[in-house]
Amino acid sequence: MKKYMILIFLLVLVAACLLGCGKGQQEDAAAPTVEDSVENSEHLTTDHIVAANETTSSLQYCDGQITSRFSLEEGDTWRWVDEPTFPLDGTKITEFLTELQALAELPEIPLAGDLSLYGLDDPQKYITLDSEAIEGSIYIGDQREDGTWYLMLENADHLHIIPDAFVQLLSRSVYDMA
Repeated sequence: MKKYMILIFLLVLVAACLLGCGKGQQEDAAAPTVEDSVENSEHLTTDHIVAANETTSSLQYCDGQITSRFSLEEGDTWRWVDEPTFPLDGTKITEFLTELQALAELPEIPLAGDLSLYGLDDPQKYITLDSEAIEGSIYIGDQREDGTWYLMLENADHLHIIPDAFVQLLSRSVYDMA
C-alpha cells in the first residue's frame, strides 16, 4: 500500500511539473526576442521612432514583469487592449511615444562583443511598435553603473544609452493612466 501511495505522489508531482513547464513556454512565446525577425521587408530604425507619435497604431511594452498593450482606435483614441472599457487617458500614451522619440536623438554606440555583455541576449524589458509602415521591437538590456540603460533596436548593429527616467515609464501602472 505504501508503494502505491509513493507512486501516486510521484505521478502527481511529475504532472504538476509538466503543467508548470507548459505555462512558462506559453508566456514566453508572447514576448519578442532579439532573434525574432520582422515580417516586413523594412526594419525598425530611428527614423521610425521619430515618427512614432504620428504612425504608431499599437504599442506593447514590458517592464520585465508586466506587459501592457494599447491600440489606437477611432483616429486618435488609445485603448487598453486587455480592458477596452477602461477610461485610459490617451495623452499618457502620447507622452510615452514623445519620450521614445527623444531617444532616437541619442548617439549610436557600436556593438563591441556579444549581446550578453549588455544584457540583450535575453532582454526582459521591451517595447513593440506597430504601424502601417513598420513593425518592430526595441530591447532594453542591463542598467549601467551610472544608472543609464542599454537600448537596441531590433536587428540593429549598434546600441543607445538611455536614461533611467524612460525605463521607469515602463513600470507605470495602467491605473495611473486613468
